Amino acid sequence: MTRRVHPTRLPLAISALTLSLACAPLSPVQAEEPAKRKKPGSEVLTQASLKGLYAYANLAETKAGYGMLKLDGLGNLTTDDISVNLLEGDRRSVVRLGPGAGTYSVDPSGAGNFNITFHTPEPDIIYTYEFVVTNAVREGKKHAPLATEIFTASTTTGVANAAVTFLSPLNRKTGEPVAKFNLASLEGRYAYANNADSYASYGVVVFDGKGNVHSDGKLSINIPTPDGRTIVRVGPGQGTYTVDSNGRGSFYLEIPSLNGAVYTWEFVITQALDEEKHRAALATELFGVIPTVGIDGQLVAPTLTRIFPSKH
Repeated sequence: MTRRVHPTRLPLAISALTLSLACAPLSPVQAEEPAKRKKPGSEVLTQASLKGLYAYANLAETKAGYGMLKLDGLGNLTTDDISVNLLEGDRRSVVRLGPGAGTYSVDPSGAGNFNITFHTPEPDIIYTYEFVVTNAVREGKKHAPLATEIFTASTTTGVANAAVTFLSPLNRKTGEPVAKFNLASLEGRYAYANNADSYASYGVVVFDGKGNVHSDGKLSINIPTPDGRTIVRVGPGQGTYTVDSNGRGSFYLEIPSLNGAVYTWEFVITQALDEEKHRAALATELFGVIPTVGIDGQLVAPTLTRIFPSKH
């Protein structure tokens, strides 16, 4: 599993026993204490298990949602923006939900819910999501396990399924994410894979860590035809990209073979490696969406996974 940014585990401090205690007979309660200390960390999930910056990515039928959630470990959450890509007729549009704030709860088994009030486009509407923690890591005996992956669905928004993945812990003093995201967060060759609306596209995209991007060879699109399916080669192409400090960004490719057409993707970083201090967190996976129309209104929502460093 890709290593994620997470808080450093605290070492367990062991106190030395005095000679008099070591020689004294142990009571039944004292006799149980060493056994308790050898037990693994707690498996009970609490509100503190959900603390940090989390990426939100949803792909269901003809819609895609993406954004970031910040959970404070005390049952409160905020978001700057959750974007939803929708099909209206033969055109696509993006609806921005946010900023928003709300609460969350989780029971000891890992099931829980989010309640979020978005202030745009319709104020004071509460959206409810149910979730289950699908992966967690132990953070030591004194800390609740950290939820690193969550599966969520909603009856109020029509979201059939969404992945919420842990990106960064929060600074204890400021409450802001510890991980730093910038242009250097995207560097290397990323496998591009999209499968939505009966279309599939795939290829390799290269980011140079400085704001430039190009397709390595050609992107391929598998499309339906009256007689079956065919593959269309698109590219090569080149362009630029941006990365915001919260892990969101965009990139575009200008493709001469398509009469100079320019395609733009918005994305959220969904997995990252913790680089050295003073360096940006390195994105190892992105969830991207083309905000405008694909082929015949197709939803284009690829995952980009880092496979090799670039050779620039």
